[in-house]
Amino acid sequence: MSEPLSKTTRILWAVDLFDSTDMRASEQFLQQLVDRAIAGNRVHGIKILPAIVVTPSELSDLSQERTAQKAATNWVRPERFPKDTLEQPVILSASENHATAFAEELYREAERTEADLILVHSHSRSGISRWIKGSVAEELSIESDIPILILGKNFRMISNPDAHRVLFATDFSENSLKALRKLTPLLRLLRAQLHLYHGLTLESPLSSSVMSHAAMGSDTTGLATVSAADPWQRMKILESLRNETIQEGVPCTYELDPKEGSLVDRVLQAAQRNQSSWIALAGVSSKKENQIWGSLSRELARESALPTWLMHVESSL
Repeated sequence: MSEPLSKTTRILWAVDLFDSTDMRASEQFLQQLVDRAIAGNRVHGIKILPAIVVTPSELSDLSQERTAQKAATNWVRPERFPKDTLEQPVILSASENHATAFAEELYREAERTEADLILVHSHSRSGISRWIKGSVAEELSIESDIPILILGKNFRMISNPDAHRVLFATDFSENSLKALRKLTPLLRLLRAQLHLYHGLTLESPLSSSVMSHAAMGSDTTGLATVSAADPWQRMKILESLRNETIQEGVPCTYELDPKEGSLVDRVLQAAQRNQSSWIALAGVSSKKENQIWGSLSRELARESALPTWLMHVESSL
């Protein structure tokens, strides 16, 4: 069962005062979310908490702090949102000019304000610049147990905001199920549709709870591996997850993809076929994994023109 929609959904908006293009794109995206919640007559709705992270040198004295606050107030325009939706911007001071420090400040503020989601724009650095400064979005995707929504370098606004569909890529693991249950209340708030996607050629750890729902019996270890030769089992699990999602008030379809090739490309193609507005998945990784080979979640965030919703789950590495 998903988490109940019992309170206002609080979104911490990571604002970059030094990149007006990204900031305006994020603002327009948030406007769409708020408009959908209002159109659905959701009583609790959405509250947006703008947060600006700066370095200590930019806040060396109180006069500079007041200047930063004034700049933030000028850039973050409450008149573009319904009354009482946008809170006063908060200025956060990072310990150093590095993505890790920026991400830590944003996460602390998200915890302090009990945010349900962190919205961040990714510059998708690569090569040497990524190793030197890093990426705030990637650091958050590794460290934050609060879901994050990444607008990547290729982000573009959807052409039809009335048709809001989210593709959720699942490997049937316990982590994936946790992410799906966390996502469902937000989709209900936004009156969005869900499309479950699973690549047939993936080896997938299946939770015993899902297997029992699909009349597969119980698994005493809590995990089971289903081979690529068992598409019927996977289809039954997708059907079970679809039914549960519909019971939670979210329209849902599913897809078992038999094709081979790059999983990133396949997920992006599935999102295009289904005219998805977002891509969502569980981000299971660690810094070690990220440095060695990266992960599906971050590759999607870098390459996709669609927002990527991630819920981090700690890895053993």
